[in-house]
Amino acid sequence: MNAARGALLFTLFLPFVASAQFEALQEAAQDEMTAGFYTGNRLYEMRGTVQFVTYILGVHDASKARLTFCTPRESTGRQLADVVEKYLRDNPGVRDRQAHQLVRDALVVTWPCSAPQRSR
Repeated sequence: MNAARGALLFTLFLPFVASAQFEALQEAAQDEMTAGFYTGNRLYEMRGTVQFVTYILGVHDASKARLTFCTPRESTGRQLADVVEKYLRDNPGVRDRQAHQLVRDALVVTWPCSAPQRSR
């Protein structure tokens, strides 16, 4: 009888628990979004992960049409991630800025379009 009562209570309260967890996740996501999605601090915390590399590749691909940087044809995602990680490590004072801008800054500093033999 106690197991049935426990199952009933669990069934009745589950929506409330799930709702509270969902609201907490929404608040955390809202905090990230109001900060411009990610800051450089958040991106720096992600270094060494697949998310770090994919974020950088996404910014790279979305920004490439602006021709503010020209990466080598042979560059890899890991190399781009290394460049951005070094930039963030060497410039901790800028990590409060939006991550996408810091990725572009790192790529411009490393591979400006004025350099010869670069892809566009």
